[in-house]
Amino acid sequence: MNVARRVWLVALCLLALTSTLKTGAAVDDEGLHAAIEAANRAGGGRVTLGGDILLSAELPRVTSILIIDGGGFTISGAGRFRIFDIEGGGLTLANLTLSAGTAPAGERGGAVRLS
Repeated sequence: MNVARRVWLVALCLLALTSTLKTGAAVDDEGLHAAIEAANRAGGGRVTLGGDILLSAELPRVTSILIIDGGGFTISGAGRFRIFDIEGGGLTLANLTLSAGTAPAGERGGAVRLS
């Protein structure tokens, strides 16, 4: 298979994948929590942040394909919570700052942990 044909095939696969992902918006930690759970149930999802998010609780594990467009905003673990815990899924972050994430005692990965 020639290079042009491979590129076209990859582009079609990516288009098919992203067109099946649902789009949601999150403006607070409860909205982000709900969006992650919905993406996990649906097998994938896309979230666009509408503001800075300060976590007041641990977020659910990411177990599906999740794409987050941060819109230039920040997700903060408030120095108390790990921000993302990925278990068997995939996470793509764009235009987003992660700050003040903290891993539980004896663990690594305050902002992101991949298990």
